[in-house]
Amino acid sequence: MPQAEMDLSLLDKRRIDLNNEPLKPVTVYSLAGQQICTAGNLTVIAAQAKAGKSAVVGAMLSAALAASSTVGPPIERDLLGFGAASTSGKAVVLFDTEQSLHDAWSLVNRGVHRAGFTGLPGNFRCYSLVGISNNMRRQFLEAELKRSIAECKGIHSLIIDGIADMCIDPNDPEEAFGLVDELVQLAVNYNCPIIVVLHENPSGADTGKTRGHLGSQLERKAESNLRVAKDGKGNSTIFADRCRRASIPKDAGPRFVYDTSKGMHVSLSTSAKEDGAKAENEMHRVEAIDVFQGVERMTYTELKMRMAEHLSLKGRTAERRIKTWKSLGVITQTQDGQYRFA
Repeated sequence: MPQAEMDLSLLDKRRIDLNNEPLKPVTVYSLAGQQICTAGNLTVIAAQAKAGKSAVVGAMLSAALAASSTVGPPIERDLLGFGAASTSGKAVVLFDTEQSLHDAWSLVNRGVHRAGFTGLPGNFRCYSLVGISNNMRRQFLEAELKRSIAECKGIHSLIIDGIADMCIDPNDPEEAFGLVDELVQLAVNYNCPIIVVLHENPSGADTGKTRGHLGSQLERKAESNLRVAKDGKGNSTIFADRCRRASIPKDAGPRFVYDTSKGMHVSLSTSAKEDGAKAENEMHRVEAIDVFQGVERMTYTELKMRMAEHLSLKGRTAERRIKTWKSLGVITQTQDGQYRFA
């Protein structure tokens, strides 16, 4: 029997028409002024254990709360570099699958405190799903989105802290690909961004490699891939190195550290790049102090001789270092052309 002809009407509706531009994506969440989340897309937050993922989730919750506040004058809030569009009454849904009930409560409580609120508005719907089966979590997910649409007239954003707990085996390609496809469809159907959080492999601290086929497929499908990295001093940096739009380099990403006196993470005032520049400047200053020890001023030739003696720098290497010192203001030249420590 001849095969029935395929109905192409649905495909025709999706044909690109250059005379009919679709609506441009509106920023739902931003980081350091850069768009990272738009409706209909996925965003991934990945990190090693204890790097600060929960602080990031709480800060995003705070940003949505702060953007929705219309009462009283603006107040200073530390949102760890995040910004958000106003919810306009739409639902913000958070599913926490990893932490204990009290830890999940604490995350939300800190987020509310960070935003300067005393409680959660009704359109902020936060749930602890630890101890519930994978299958039940996924059933709850779409059921809550349907309920939120009915009660809040739309979804502002959905955050899933612990997306790997939505499947049995993140290394099973069939299951992982199916879950990611389901998330993409939910983001499109409910016209909201879906932000998912997952762990990097213990051996992936440098590469950012996430868990199994699930992590790889999420990275491919995500609009933005954010990473949280903690250094040896306990400072965490959030950056975006694989995005559809402009990335946020690690040395320019917002940084934060846990403040025991405040009971939460707080922003650091400088970037890693700025700290690195300060450290480099200090290194040059210490070198110059050594070279100029006991000498007020010297000629160019004398300076090079002292650098060879004290720093083992000779020839062009010494000449480049002198140029660097001058550009940083570590040394200056007198009117007669001699050099002195600034």
